[in-house]
Amino acid sequence: MTSLLTRIKCLAIAFMCTSLICLPDRGVGQEGEPLVLSLEDLLNLVREYHPVARQAALQIQRGEAGLRMAKGGFDPKLYTAIDQKYYNDKSYFSHLEGGLKVPTWFGVEFKAGFDQQSGEFLNPENTTPTGGLVMAGLQIPVGQGLLIDQRRSALFAARVYQKATEAERRMMLNDLLFDVSTSYWDWVLTEYNLRILREARDLAMSRMEFVRGSFSLGAKAAIDTVEAFIQVQLLDQQLQEALVENNAIQMELSNYLWSDASIPLELKETTLPPDSLQWLVAPRLSADTVELWISRLALDHPDLQRAALKLSALEIDRRLKADKLKPRLNLQYNFLTEPVGDAFLSQISPSNYKWGLEFEMPIFLRKERGDLQLSKVKLEEARLVRDQKLLEWRNKVRTYAYAQENLQGQIQLAERTVQNVRQLLVAERNRFENGESSLFLLNMRQQKLIESEMKWMALKTKQQQTGLALRWALGIGWQ
Repeated sequence: MTSLLTRIKCLAIAFMCTSLICLPDRGVGQEGEPLVLSLEDLLNLVREYHPVARQAALQIQRGEAGLRMAKGGFDPKLYTAIDQKYYNDKSYFSHLEGGLKVPTWFGVEFKAGFDQQSGEFLNPENTTPTGGLVMAGLQIPVGQGLLIDQRRSALFAARVYQKATEAERRMMLNDLLFDVSTSYWDWVLTEYNLRILREARDLAMSRMEFVRGSFSLGAKAAIDTVEAFIQVQLLDQQLQEALVENNAIQMELSNYLWSDASIPLELKETTLPPDSLQWLVAPRLSADTVELWISRLALDHPDLQRAALKLSALEIDRRLKADKLKPRLNLQYNFLTEPVGDAFLSQISPSNYKWGLEFEMPIFLRKERGDLQLSKVKLEEARLVRDQKLLEWRNKVRTYAYAQENLQGQIQLAERTVQNVRQLLVAERNRFENGESSLFLLNMRQQKLIESEMKWMALKTKQQQTGLALRWALGIGWQ
């Protein structure tokens, strides 16, 4: 059932993708019904098909593979060795050895094996019964390797790395979706600017026709027709500039659009943002709220999590290097018995055994002490980097929080300005139609309204982008 729902979801996203976008060889000026692209639809497409999103998903597999490799250091191992010599029709020696080694996570290694040796020139100490000897025992690191060794440090580091890959995945997605969302709101702004300019041009065209009609009836001077035509030309210039800007941001937004077959796509020219956009509501931010968010940065932000996990990995390496200062002292003990009959295990006797002791320790320990010193330097460097990152992210949170709070007041002021300028324009138009004002003043009021509306939309768009930047800086992102 889950697999079926997943397939239906993928098919739905693919259908939406082909509806909103097209291949790069599309024709310019293509006609068609307007298509709507919301921010959530765009983010879903990017999550599914963008190469960086797919790379982010692969980070989890990378961590799992690394952990599996580290666990392989504790896999039981079968071994065997055969060594024989024949010369001048004589069997000098024949040596057959095989068995099983089982390493454990607490350092002890268990061993069971079989040893059979024979030959005319065999060293007497290596002689075994005709059927060979069965041995079973263990090796214990009493000094170096008792608390940590290469295998265990690799396993501990792999577990840390697996957690780091999850933080890396989150960071990659946070960065990608933040960039996508920022470009989306830039595109929304250019679309709204186009809408404002087109409406203004339509009004200017109607006004020009009105002035020309009034001129033909002798109610307006000829210079008024020139003034009306100049206003249309100025709006045409602004419209062309806005179209260039809109096309550039469409190309930028198309950088994030890919098909399920990894083919780059482009937005159709008829694609538009929703008429009723879901504007992110800016929360009322108190100083206590911001400080509470900042206090959780080290726990929530993936970049700081990566820095903390790097410290953990370096601490494991430091422990391993410190363990190298101890002498290498390994104790081995094996029971011996002949594989005779079905009850050969009952023949095991404490008097039949083989044991050994290995000791090794450099006199000056210069290599070991140098490795330990270097690991401490790396650990301190990582701490400094972590502290610097924490400070930077704290300051980013404070900056974006302050900017968002400040923008709310600017937006309210800009909205009131638009309302007032629109009232002035209406009043000026009434005066012009009654012959009490000039076309020049009316055009000035019109231009002032265009500038006010564009500034208002720019502030609203910036507030959306600042809100997204705040989420990005907090590390809560879009997971």
